[in-house]
Order: sequence, then C-alpha cells, then structure tokens
Amino acid sequence: MLAIATTANAAITHSVTSSATAGLAGYTTWDVSFTTDTDLISGFNIVVTADTGSALNQVNPAGIATIFEDANVFFAFVNMDVSADTQFHYASSTLTIASSSESATDLSGAFTWSGGTNDARMAATVNVLQICMADGNHAVLSGSISVASQGGIPIDMAFPDIPIPLPEPITLSLLMDIRPGSDSNPVNSKSNGALPVAIYGTDDIDVTEIDLETLMLEGMSLREKGKSGKLGTFEDINGDSIVDLLLHFEMSELSFNASSDEYTLSGMMLDGMALEGSDSIRSVPHGVVFADPDTLAASWGNAAGGATIPEPASLSLLAAGGLAMLRRRSTQVLRCRR
Repeated sequence: MLAIATTANAAITHSVTSSATAGLAGYTTWDVSFTTDTDLISGFNIVVTADTGSALNQVNPAGIATIFEDANVFFAFVNMDVSADTQFHYASSTLTIASSSESATDLSGAFTWSGGTNDARMAATVNVLQICMADGNHAVLSGSISVASQGGIPIDMAFPDIPIPLPEPITLSLLMDIRPGSDSNPVNSKSNGALPVAIYGTDDIDVTEIDLETLMLEGMSLREKGKSGKLGTFEDINGDSIVDLLLHFEMSELSFNASSDEYTLSGMMLDGMALEGSDSIRSVPHGVVFADPDTLAASWGNAAGGATIPEPASLSLLAAGGLAMLRRRSTQVLRCRR
C-alpha cells in the first residue's frame, strides 16, 4: 500500500482486493479499504464513477435502494449474492448521512458515524465499500477521508483518484552486472567476502533515486562500506558519462541455484516503482584459483602465438609437469654448488 494522502500529522493508505463475484459469471467484486497511521477514521466523502462504456452492477430487490447494507436481507429473495451489488459496507441507521446516491454509472456517499468522533466504531483501518463490475469494465474512486482522535476535531484528507481495477504494476528493468569487468562472473562457493554488483545508470533509470535498503540479490543483503556505513557508491563505472551504482553483497548469504545460473536483483525506487534485473554467475569450488576465461585465453594466445587454450585437464597436467621440472632443476643446481 502507498500513501495516497498526507498532512503534517497523518497519512492515509488504501488497499484494493478482488474476487470473482459469487453466482455471477464474468463479474468481479472489488473491496476498498483505507488505513490511517495516526488517529482514527471518522467519516467519508466518496464518489465511484464508471468510465465511459462501463457500468457498476446494482441490485435493487423490489426496487429498494442498496447504497448501504439496509436491504441486503432481501438479496436471497431475488436469488442474488450480496457481492453482486455496488454498495457501502454500512447500514444507514448507523450513520449520519449528508448525501448519498446510486445509479448504473455512480455510487456516492458523504457520511460520518452516528456517534461522531465519540463513536466506538472509529478505527484505524476500515473496509469502506465494494464495487461490482463486469470483467473489462473500469471505474474511478475519488473523494476524501476524515480522521480524528477519539472525541477530537476531524480533519478532511482528500486523496488522488484511485482506478478500479488497479493498473498492472510496472517493473523497471535494471541493467546490472555481477563482478563488473568479468564476463563469466566466477564466484567461490565458500567465500565469506563481498560480491560486487554494478547497476548502470540509463536514460530511464537514475540510480541516485534507488532505495538502497530495498535491494536484494537472491536473498543476499547489502554490505555496508567500512566505517561510513554507506550501502553503495555512485560513480561512472562503464565510462558512458552516466552515474552508476556499485554495490557489495554478503557472499556468506548466497545460496547457489543448481537449476539455473541466473541471479535476480530486485528492489524499489524512492517513488515506489519496482526494479528488477538479472545476471549469471559461474560457481567454482572452494580453494580453486580461477581467472576469467577470456582473460586467460588472451594471455595464452599472446604467449603461444595465438594457440588454442588447453582444456582445464590439460592445464592441470601442464602445471604438474612444470612443477616437477622446477624441482629437478633445483636439485641439479644444488648438486653443482656442492
């Protein structure tokens, strides 16, 4: 949930949940709740408006209005479930109503608890209303919420329009690089050190706007930098004149994935937008001294006139043979000195 309205003393968040409408195929019922982080919710001024070409499902058994829950006992007589109606989750007899109306295109209500700010039903979280529409239809919820302390003076807090259904969340794609400077990203499976990861800044992503505390790499947390306690450093890593972000993750928390070498970094921007990127790693056994294959191939080619790099097994044999040769030469030198 994101804060949708704030004052110097309070913030309002909202939650929208959905479920298939009982007994009405092809329809969805949306429940809308509000929460305040301080004080209690004491009143509402809410309007739900269907988009052009859309409609709110309204059930009025025997022509009885169902803006509120008063007529819900009659739904069974028309063989309808209450979830098929667009309505506020309160009986009008428990409210002080300033205005209310409903139609196929809107539902509106301005009301407070009948006991005002002394009403024991005031709460920090309230499930205010439900909206029923045919799948593919859309509506907008707008208005304000009143908050107050018990027996206090209410404060009206307007909130931005809330689309129903909520739009699909957008996840920004990160350009990231595990072990920047290495193509194969070899990682020691038993290392207790830090794994460097770069997030490259782009025209779409300003890395200085990333919420560093939300970043996780396959469950690994960020390592703080020295005594400064910083979680990352901003620098131009790839030389494109755009600021990048260099991070270090705790290797001791890394769980190697036997089914995939892809590792995903996820987090949030400071404005709440989700982030995600991935890169691969190559696990190497503990105690093995490794070099990047491309670097090793280049070095071998320069030394051997462009010869093909040997297989690992061949390299092991060469290393063993070279060591034996050095030992023989050392023995011969010692004998000559004697």
